[in-house]
Amino acid sequence: MSIRKVLAKRLSILVLTSLILLGFGISAHAFSISGTVRDSSGVAITGMVGEIQVAVSQGDPCGLRQVLFSVAIDDSGNYTIPGLEAGYYYLQTWNLNLSDYINEWWTGDTDPSSYYCDDAVPVDLSGGDQTGIDFKLTTGGSISGHVYESDGTTPIQGMWLNAFTGQCYQNEVAWADTDEDGAFTLRGI
Repeated sequence: MSIRKVLAKRLSILVLTSLILLGFGISAHAFSISGTVRDSSGVAITGMVGEIQVAVSQGDPCGLRQVLFSVAIDDSGNYTIPGLEAGYYYLQTWNLNLSDYINEWWTGDTDPSSYYCDDAVPVDLSGGDQTGIDFKLTTGGSISGHVYESDGTTPIQGMWLNAFTGQCYQNEVAWADTDEDGAFTLRGI
């Protein structure tokens, strides 16, 4: 057998093995979800590029779920989540602790978003792209403070803090870490 035939055969086996390992993840149909993130009065949230994101996940919003990825809103408050397979997806806004807008789930109602994971409804991509998947965010407050060692004076830097509604870990509503002075602010509560 010539060296070319051996290399061609090995390359064919490598390509076939890669396709099997990837689960034939090549799709002829990639869909998208798009919409606008608005404030509580219905006006698009503008000028906050990178400060608010829309996360897409699968699973139980109040239980075990897998966050696939998130996208930032643009300067006009719009977002597009590309490259999704047909299926059902939950959407949630994330303020990244950069604004006082509350992290909310998409509900599909006339008030299209809610603080409570129980209100979340999935976006159905079985029929193709979904547009007009808008959010209407409420402004919350914040909690600030300091974290110290047991001596009461030595600040703890890099301590991760979380705020939850109820007793469920999956209903996290805010997060922050402490700075070099032990200071923190949990926003959007």
